[in-house]
Amino acid sequence: MKYKIIDIDDIILTRNIRDDEPVGLRELAKNIERYGLLHPITVKKRGDKYELIAGRRRYHALMIAGEKRIPVNVVDIDRTENNLYRLIENIQRENLRPLEIFNMIEELRARGLTIAGVAEKINKSKAWVENKIKYASVYQELVGAGVDAGDMPEGHLVKMIGLTTGEKIELVNWYREGIKSGKKISQRDIIRKRKEVKGQRYKPDYNKIGAGFAITKTGKRSLLLTFKDERTMYRIFRKLKEMGGKLYYSESA
Repeated sequence: MKYKIIDIDDIILTRNIRDDEPVGLRELAKNIERYGLLHPITVKKRGDKYELIAGRRRYHALMIAGEKRIPVNVVDIDRTENNLYRLIENIQRENLRPLEIFNMIEELRARGLTIAGVAEKINKSKAWVENKIKYASVYQELVGAGVDAGDMPEGHLVKMIGLTTGEKIELVNWYREGIKSGKKISQRDIIRKRKEVKGQRYKPDYNKIGAGFAITKTGKRSLLLTFKDERTMYRIFRKLKEMGGKLYYSESA
C-alpha cells in the first residue's frame, strides 16, 4: 500500500467524529515522537482538503506531538464504505463502554458480517466479540427486569450466563452488598456464588469416600448407591454428611 505525505492542517474532521480526548492519547503521542507513526491514518479527498476517515486517535496524538506533515492512506470510497470505515474506527476506541461496543457490533452484523467476520474487521478475537454479545444479553435482561447493572464489570456479568433472571438479580444484589462493605469481588467469587445460587454449593468428591460401593446415575438429580454390606452403607452416609451433603434415604425392595 502506497502512502502520501500531506500537511496535517489539510485534514478536516466531520461532525460524526468525537473530539474528546481518549484514554492513553498522550502516551500514544509520546510513542509517535519516539518511534514515528507506524500505521498512517486513512483519509479521502474532499476538494483541496482531506476528510479523516479512520485514525482519529492517531490524528489527535500527532497534533499533540507537534507533527506538521504526516503520511496518510488516501482511499476512494462511497458513503456506505465511508460509514463502515468510521464504524470500525469507533469500535476500536479505548474509552467505550461494553454496551456501546455491542451496539456497534450489531451494526456490523446488520451489514451481513458474521461474528468471525466482525472480529476480523476490527482486529479482535472471536471470543472478544462473543463476550461483548454475552454481556449485552445479560445487561439487557436485567434492565428489562428493572435492574441496571452498569456498575458491574463486564467479566462479572458474563459469568451469569445460564442463570434465571431472578438468580441474576440475586447475584447483582450480593455483589453490590459486598462492594458496599469494602470487599473486592473477583470473577472467581462470582463463579462460587453462582454455584451457591444454583444450589450447587455441595458437590461431594466420591473418590474420598472409599471403596465397597457402586454409583449409578438414575436421573438428572438422582443417583443409585449399591453397597456390598450395611457397614459400608453407614460409612458412606457418615462421609457424605461430613462433606456437607444432604441425604434423603429410601429403601427399595
